[in-house]
Amino acid sequence: MHRLVREWALRKGSSKNLKRAKRRFVEGCVEYSQEITVEDGVRIYSRDGPHLEEGLRNAAAVLGDDDEGVSYLLDRLATAAQLMRDLTRAQELFERALRLDLENRGESHPTTASRRSNLAMVFFQMGELSRARELLERALSSDLSTFGEHHTSVACRRGNLAGVLQASGDLSGAKELLERALASDVRNLGDDHVTVAVRRFNLAGVSKRLGDLERARELLIQTLSAYERSLGPDHSTTSFARAAHAEVADQMGDTAFAREEIERALRAVENEPEGSFYRMRVEQIAKQVLRRG
Repeated sequence: MHRLVREWALRKGSSKNLKRAKRRFVEGCVEYSQEITVEDGVRIYSRDGPHLEEGLRNAAAVLGDDDEGVSYLLDRLATAAQLMRDLTRAQELFERALRLDLENRGESHPTTASRRSNLAMVFFQMGELSRARELLERALSSDLSTFGEHHTSVACRRGNLAGVLQASGDLSGAKELLERALASDVRNLGDDHVTVAVRRFNLAGVSKRLGDLERARELLIQTLSAYERSLGPDHSTTSFARAAHAEVADQMGDTAFAREEIERALRAVENEPEGSFYRMRVEQIAKQVLRRG
């Protein structure tokens, strides 16, 4: 711990040094909050949440409401709350971040669009689909004006909005958005990128629900191939895609292949903790395929 930060924590030293230490601590919290990602957010917050919350409590007074670090820290702690399923807290923090960005950066700033998108996904998880859709449509419109048709942010907004439309029953609208997002992702990231694979997987799910099994299977074959190369043949994500492919193959009458693939997926996830997402989903699909087989 830096001497100045230690002095502030212990409330020792001159008032000038305490003020400097407090600012250094808050700035350190803002910088450290970058570590709160989808992959590591729960671990980071579980370990260092009290320090980050203390940083947030002091951020506006130390940095000023117009400092970008305040809204960024709000956004990262909102993400942590979202990952820990505290959606009410996540909503509150994202809304505070959005208000600050509207005041300091304006309606059309890309960060404002990002905050709207993040808040929308909380509403999506809460089942408030109309509010989620409104926010995502505004974020998409803003990013289109700022970046143009094929920017990665535009593809991300389209993918998120597609999920909301799908949950609302608008499968045709979801399919159109995912097709456009996929085209942009292939153009920007290349055919083998994991983001492209995720987009294909989601599009396959919509195509399946629309009854286009051939299109769904084509997309799942491409998804599975990309996951095998990037993650490995027995990774839990790969196994989930394998199970999804087996389900579609089974529905198309390719029962022997479907059974072989689902059994391979089951073997790959058998060491996953019981109740983990991928194991649970693979087992659910396996019950359907093996029952029919």
